[in-house]
Amino acid sequence: MKKKNQSSAQGDINASQFAIYNYMKKKALSYEGEMSRELKAYLHDQKKYAKRKFKTCDELELFVAMASSKVVYLGDFHTFDQSARNLQRIIKTLIEEKANLILGVELVHQEHQSYVDMYLDKLISEQELLESINYNESWRFPWSHYREFFDLARIHGHRILALNSQGTLSQRDQSAAEIIAGQISQHPNHLFLILFGELHIMPNKLPKKVSRAFGHKLPQTVIHQNLDDVFWELTSKHIVGESVIVKFGNNEFSIQSSPPWIKYESMIYWYDNLCEDPEFDLHDSIMQEGLKSFTSNIHDNFVYLCEHLASTLGVQCDRYILEDFNLYDHNQISALFGKINQNTPQKLRAYFRKLIIEGHLFHLTASNIYYCSSYSINRISLLAGIHLLRIMAKTDDIEEKILTSSDNHAKFMFLLKRHLFAYLCSKIINPYRKCDLYLDIKNNTKHKNIDLKKSNQIALLFFDHIRKIRVFSKMALNRKSLRTVYLSARIAGKAIGDAIYEKLTKEKWPSSPVLDLLTDPSNSDETLAELLAWLYPDSSFKSKQKRLF
Repeated sequence: MKKKNQSSAQGDINASQFAIYNYMKKKALSYEGEMSRELKAYLHDQKKYAKRKFKTCDELELFVAMASSKVVYLGDFHTFDQSARNLQRIIKTLIEEKANLILGVELVHQEHQSYVDMYLDKLISEQELLESINYNESWRFPWSHYREFFDLARIHGHRILALNSQGTLSQRDQSAAEIIAGQISQHPNHLFLILFGELHIMPNKLPKKVSRAFGHKLPQTVIHQNLDDVFWELTSKHIVGESVIVKFGNNEFSIQSSPPWIKYESMIYWYDNLCEDPEFDLHDSIMQEGLKSFTSNIHDNFVYLCEHLASTLGVQCDRYILEDFNLYDHNQISALFGKINQNTPQKLRAYFRKLIIEGHLFHLTASNIYYCSSYSINRISLLAGIHLLRIMAKTDDIEEKILTSSDNHAKFMFLLKRHLFAYLCSKIINPYRKCDLYLDIKNNTKHKNIDLKKSNQIALLFFDHIRKIRVFSKMALNRKSLRTVYLSARIAGKAIGDAIYEKLTKEKWPSSPVLDLLTDPSNSDETLAELLAWLYPDSSFKSKQKRLF
């Protein structure tokens, strides 16, 4: 294991991210097959609109535009849960403002409107709704992406319009436009929120057809999401690592809350499942719990991420070393329990079982086994970080000894390093990742769940005593369980990893002192204090909070 010569921050990370982008996009589009002339035209229009000049703006400007509109469109990348999640955040904000809402969705065919109405009126169950609208065959994208959308409407009494239909792309737009225009006439005092495929919401597509169907131009707001060209333009301006809202015109925006390769990766995952299971019907686990299984490509994808992380961090590592791992997901829980019972000290067995039950990811001591309950590129990149740190720091000989000791301070320090490095790596793969920051941690100390409340209290004490780590340990860690230490180190580690990423992207990347600290097998307070002093020269971090998008 060798470290390369240091190079400029943004140059290295941009090159790595652009390589990942090209890899993911090329692989995703290879599944699409021959595109129709109409689809090519829609894609051309999207690229043309994305290349226009824009400026960044804040959430207030977006919500002011929405408040002055009759219809708001939000683009949906169907395999990517982030698309629907942003609409859920918008809906929750509007619900708090007591707005009159009607929601429109592409995912349900118009002929099934009556079943949607019955579900919202609590006359049929969720399972009956899905069976009645033939969801598995008609849409097939994960229901877990949209469930909360329907739940919010059901709880707060908002209507949902079924907008899908048969025909060409243009014909489907026209059919949806006629329904939306008709409902606007019937409900003039309502705001219409429309979740529709991202190619359909270009200003010259569905929005234009709605105005025509209504009879005159309507005040409308278009909200794109995660446009490729906008991302790279922002990157060229060194606006990276945080969600951004950009504004093309008075009523046209794009929420950039994820790098584009993440959405293409979701598309790859979707098609991988279809290839391995032609009868793919969302699987019961995805339908009910939202759990996603590993595909046959997981090994190659994991190695690919590890190699790019090593390259970005300036670390040389032989491929055969990176390939020495075994990944387990929720489908291999029985086998994993067997490994735990066979090879793990009695002291750690209950701890690992609890982490499995609660869906946490981890490395199993004295093995090359990693566990990830549900697949996502964010979770896999966290594990890739743990894997890389384990190789770099050579912690196999000390990990079990530390975790079975009675020294909670040593446990916390060891797990803190692991979590912060893992989160730093996941930010390299997805610079838009969010985690709880100081004010979020403070708010979570009031959580109803006792365990979460306790873990956040410990993490908060850590930040409050950031210059006196030993004082913190004596106050917070005495007689705490290993699981509680794990959870509190995870909360604090993510926040520190987030701060390191932000710092390094503005300064030199990679930073040798940071890597030296993280790979130092000793858990000295002095080296950590040095890192924290570099990260937090003042108390301004106490005003930071997780962003909305």
